Amino acid sequence: MTARRKPKRVAPGRRAPARKRTARKPKPRSRAVPHGHRQHALRGHAGPPATVADLQARVHAWIGQFEEGYWPPLSMLARLTEEVGELARELNHHYGHKPKKRGEPQGDIALEVADIVFVLVCLCNALEIDLGNAFERVMQKYDRRDSRRWTRRVGNY
Repeated sequence: MTARRKPKRVAPGRRAPARKRTARKPKPRSRAVPHGHRQHALRGHAGPPATVADLQARVHAWIGQFEEGYWPPLSMLARLTEEVGELARELNHHYGHKPKKRGEPQGDIALEVADIVFVLVCLCNALEIDLGNAFERVMQKYDRRDSRRWTRRVGNY
């Protein structure tokens, strides 16, 4: 049995730290794999997936292990916002003007980016969005709209 901690006293004029809220159990969501996605083994995966479809299939297989399934879209958006905030914090510590606190462990920017990709893939899967197809469409949009907007490099880059 664990002893309950006494709340810390707060000096007058100061705010008490916010308590962590316990999340409600999410409702089960669709487990349908977006069209054209291959199933991927959860274990024994050697190296990063080769395609966006592989990412979507692997995340779907991982989420499919759990009764709760995907979270509702607005909950995933909140989670995505949290992860972007964590990336912003790490970038600010690494490149910005805010140094880490003494004793605070070094963060991993690549893992923060990967957290964002994971949540984004979860959102796409839950909404049955083919992320590879959507990415191709947005690149076509940028090619049409911005192809003459920036100065082109000369030679190989």
